[in-house]
Amino acid sequence: MLKKRSTLRAIVRRHTDRWENADHENQTNEWFKKIFYIGYTKIMAREFIDCHCHLSANEFTQDIDDVLLRAKQTGVKALVAVTEGASEFEKVIKLSKTYPGFVFPCFGIHPLQGSGKDLHSVKVQDLEPFLHLFQKHRDNIIAIGEIGLDFTPWYANTNQERDEQIKVFTKQLEISKELDLPVNVHSRSAAKVTIATMKELGISQALLHNFAGKPSVAMEGVHAGFSFSFPPAVSKNEQRAKLIRQIPLEHICLETDSPALGLDNHVRNEPGNITISCEYIAKVKGISSDWFIIHVYCCLEKTICSAQWLIAVPHSHTRELRPILQLSSKCFRSGCVLLLLPIQEHRCSVLGVCSALNSQLLLR
Repeated sequence: MLKKRSTLRAIVRRHTDRWENADHENQTNEWFKKIFYIGYTKIMAREFIDCHCHLSANEFTQDIDDVLLRAKQTGVKALVAVTEGASEFEKVIKLSKTYPGFVFPCFGIHPLQGSGKDLHSVKVQDLEPFLHLFQKHRDNIIAIGEIGLDFTPWYANTNQERDEQIKVFTKQLEISKELDLPVNVHSRSAAKVTIATMKELGISQALLHNFAGKPSVAMEGVHAGFSFSFPPAVSKNEQRAKLIRQIPLEHICLETDSPALGLDNHVRNEPGNITISCEYIAKVKGISSDWFIIHVYCCLEKTICSAQWLIAVPHSHTRELRPILQLSSKCFRSGCVLLLLPIQEHRCSVLGVCSALNSQLLLR
């Protein structure tokens, strides 16, 4: 790591010297020079966003301050706090006010309600009395979630139960469109129906968390512009590795789903374990985890923040710019400004970035 950092510093020094001595002809060059420094900073700092965690869960009640401190020490920059039931709505709002700029709340009714032996398929009445809260807190929440479908036979064994789940899911998708918010989605034994339902309703911003459907179904989501996230527990599942290999990197995000889905089922998972997901996915993809951190960080800014962000993304091969450029247009629509910075360990292609700037305007 020290050797890599020294190499990157040398790259930055060499190319910033060129910029200092150059006769810049327009503002674009000066703008790029500033972004170059930002890109260097992001490389040096390992920063993460946990795009799906349950901070309002009872498991975190006693020591939430310590949990979040450990997350920050790990390099977590932001936490997307989803809910499973209406009883958690006020909790996540309170957490977001206690930790502003760090905890970002979502509202959602999960397809399974209750707990333990009482766990059952959601009913319309689990949602309807609380619809006004989505409107009341529309300026505070950053996504609708955790919502979705769960057709696990022992929870949703009848067509009536499945139809009611779809009604609850559809209503919350409509709310997301009305509020212009992305959705954070659960899908188990219902991947095809989940993706088809979102496509039918014209959903364009969706994150399917801990996705375990078939690769062919995942690709339908990819073609619709959806993203997929994976918690630490997937590192024990070779079948999930096959899925991750097929999903394009620009559609993959990081999550912990804490307090569940850690490496050990008997040990509480925490947001700080996001590094496990990062290292594993990078290994499966055969890339540097440093690159993956920054790539995911960039993808998620558009989801969690309403403010404009300026981000440089290092990329290992300039020939792979095209799919990320396509991703950038989505970031613009969601309030994020994205620039590509192709970086390799031993060289930096400034020309590649300038070509990207010329081929597609990256300024709002």
